[in-house]
Amino acid sequence: MCYPMDMISDGFQLGPYIVRKALGQGVTAYVYYGWDPQANVPVALKVLNPDLSRDIGSVTMFEEEGRAGLSVNSPQIVKTLMMGNQGGYRFIAFEYIHGVPLDRLIPLGEAQAVWVLRHVAQALRELKNKGIVHQDIKPENILIEKTGNCKLSDLGFARMKNGRIKWDGYSAGTSYYMSPEQCQPGLRLPIDTRSDLYALAAVIYHAATGKPPFVA
Repeated sequence: MCYPMDMISDGFQLGPYIVRKALGQGVTAYVYYGWDPQANVPVALKVLNPDLSRDIGSVTMFEEEGRAGLSVNSPQIVKTLMMGNQGGYRFIAFEYIHGVPLDRLIPLGEAQAVWVLRHVAQALRELKNKGIVHQDIKPENILIEKTGNCKLSDLGFARMKNGRIKWDGYSAGTSYYMSPEQCQPGLRLPIDTRSDLYALAAVIYHAATGKPPFVA
């Protein structure tokens, strides 16, 4: 069964947060605009598709995303507020970002591209310090706020040093920006922060020139 996005309607409560409207959906989850009545601020709520709630692999990956987000603290990474399970709905709450994804702003000028590079590099430094590899650096996952601040989002493919998911032999990422070692999982080459740096370089090339360095 495929659940429609309106399975959770306006006023539904997930933990301390109140759902207001649906924002979008991906392969495994739905995203809603919500409200934190205690802090009086908006939040983004990611809810695992209930169809997958009994699939151990999907649940583990979803929980890994939540744990990775809760372990980092950087102004250049979208803040994870909490994860929980409300009435069978597994969810992760994030700060709501007032901005647009980088892919909607391409191409950028040289100074703008360097600005994005510096901000995302700071995000990668925080991930490296926490033993996390993002694995899916791409324009859609870089959010530009109205202030110009850049935030890295979506740790759905996060590879954690002491994580529960064993990535050996599996490929994750977006083909335009994946490092050579990510593209050849069968070789079992080491995937670490250098893979994220490669992806960031490919993203900045795309941002500055208007096209990705390679077409896969």
